[in-house]
Amino acid sequence: MRLHRLGVPKQGINELLTMWHEDLIRQLTNYPADMRIERWLKESYAGLAEVQEQSIRKQLRENEQVLTERISDFTPAKVYKASVTMNAVFARFRSLLYQDESPVWPYRRTPYWDSGYPPADEIWESGDAGYKSDVEAAKEWASYFDLEGWFEWKRVDEIE
Repeated sequence: MRLHRLGVPKQGINELLTMWHEDLIRQLTNYPADMRIERWLKESYAGLAEVQEQSIRKQLRENEQVLTERISDFTPAKVYKASVTMNAVFARFRSLLYQDESPVWPYRRTPYWDSGYPPADEIWESGDAGYKSDVEAAKEWASYFDLEGWFEWKRVDEIE
């Protein structure tokens, strides 16, 4: 009802809810792997540093666009909190990767900043065991962000 009062047509509400769910799960399952990949690229391919940093900065700018009152008011609180906190995690990780605090500044003004430290630092400090560590990190994040039960991992041979 709240979405309808905000001007979302009834037929679009289901699509919007599906989009929020899919986007949030995409963040949850991709960010841990993406962060490890970014670190590996920086450490292994110094020649890509400028392009890599530009790409990360672009992603950070896109992430910051949700830090508006309009988006906050429009998005369900649980989805907004988890998404913005994951963006803060990514900003924190990027600040560690490049020894630069500027990506975290927009998040320091939010109530989500402190929550971004533990997951970022855990990824930073943990080893990379490939896919297995990515799945484990996503499961840990699901628990940390109270999103358990929002998705499940399946082996390829289990998918219909």
